[in-house]
Amino acid sequence: MSNARNLVEKILEDARIEADSSIADARKEAADIIKAAREEGEKKKQEIIKKAEKEADLKKERLVGSARLEVRKIKLSAKQKLIDEVLQKAVDNLNSLPKEEYGKILLDMISKAVITGDEEIILSHKDRERLGLMFIDEINKKIAQKGLKGNLKLSGEPGKFDGGFILKKGDIEYNNTFSTIIRMNRNELEKEVVSILFGE
Repeated sequence: MSNARNLVEKILEDARIEADSSIADARKEAADIIKAAREEGEKKKQEIIKKAEKEADLKKERLVGSARLEVRKIKLSAKQKLIDEVLQKAVDNLNSLPKEEYGKILLDMISKAVITGDEEIILSHKDRERLGLMFIDEINKKIAQKGLKGNLKLSGEPGKFDGGFILKKGDIEYNNTFSTIIRMNRNELEKEVVSILFGE
């Protein structure tokens, strides 16, 4: 009986030792699994953070690039508007010159534009009233001195423009209105305006 008890106790002791060992192994394995899971979780977390930071940087770059482009557009639009205003102001200033000064400018322009001396001159309604027929006589005298016919005629109908003139010969019209001259020479004038206004 004593041997049997000893055997049972031995078996129980071995079982306890084995159980303790298994529990220790299980605890260690569980700890390793938890540690590995934490490390993997931290790694994933860092990857997610890096990816999010990269995406945020890319988004920031896109936003900054878009903002810069918009600023350039606004600046260009403002610059263009200012140039338009300056050129329009130049035309307005020409049209607002005193009668004598304005007449001299137009007289010089027409005498240089005349080809044969028997063309038709189209003036704006305003210029017809302030310069009158005497102005045409004055031009005819000047071009006659250059050896041309000196037979320019004032058109019966006023032109629908502000200032300058249109020289007409048959069906051909030579547009020398101020707005047309500005438009045709815009590139050159714009460079000068930009240089003066912006120092470019």
